[in-house]
Amino acid sequence: MTTTPSTRRWLLPACTLLGAVLAPALASADEPAATTTIPPPAAAAPAAPAAPVCPTSTTTLTSAEPLPPVEPVESVEADRTLLRNGIHHGGYGAPESKITSLTGDVALLVGVQAGWIIDKHLVIGGAGYGLVSNHTPVEELQSATGSSRIELGYGGPRVAWIVAPTEIVHLTLGTLIGAGGLDIATKDPGRASGYNHHDSAAFFALEPQAEMEVNVARYVRVAVGGSYRYLGDTGKPGLHASDLSGPAASLAVKIGYF
Repeated sequence: MTTTPSTRRWLLPACTLLGAVLAPALASADEPAATTTIPPPAAAAPAAPAAPVCPTSTTTLTSAEPLPPVEPVESVEADRTLLRNGIHHGGYGAPESKITSLTGDVALLVGVQAGWIIDKHLVIGGAGYGLVSNHTPVEELQSATGSSRIELGYGGPRVAWIVAPTEIVHLTLGTLIGAGGLDIATKDPGRASGYNHHDSAAFFALEPQAEMEVNVARYVRVAVGGSYRYLGDTGKPGLHASDLSGPAASLAVKIGYF
């Protein structure tokens, strides 16, 4: 094909423009296609070695002679005792006075009580009292040599139980079981003692008592109580059980280790 000069003038710029447009496309076509690389799967962690299994075996021991039978051991229970280890012990002594009645008159008895305290509750001891007020016997027991008076005393073992001993105010219940005696003392200037003692008699004594105690100090307690004194019959005129027995009000000051 023959081109004229005018044709060549516009064909050359057109080719240049077309080359500029197609150059990027041709360049991308020449590049190799992008490939996606898939990483190989991670290797699995090696499994932990299994614990060795020890074979079990049962060994039977045999003896030429059979063993004697084993007798069962019986459990032995220790005996319970009053005095055991760790128990608290104490003791006290107490002067005591009592107002009561004797042969129909108001009488005053003075004495003492003492005791061994076990585990702060149980008291084992004794008590004794004597008549200090003056009482004239009936005429059958008086002497013509002078004025006469009754002399009386009693005592014996005493057992008591202290209720709530750690409380400031608490109760004590006790009982005296013993014996006593009396006689008639008549003035006799011819005797060295100045008295002639006659018409003596012995009797049984029983006295239950209730006391209200106050813990005054660590080693001191004051007890106000009431009791009923029963004294047996003496066989003497005017000195029967009804003449010697009766209620009493008491006051004691206990000193000791409680």
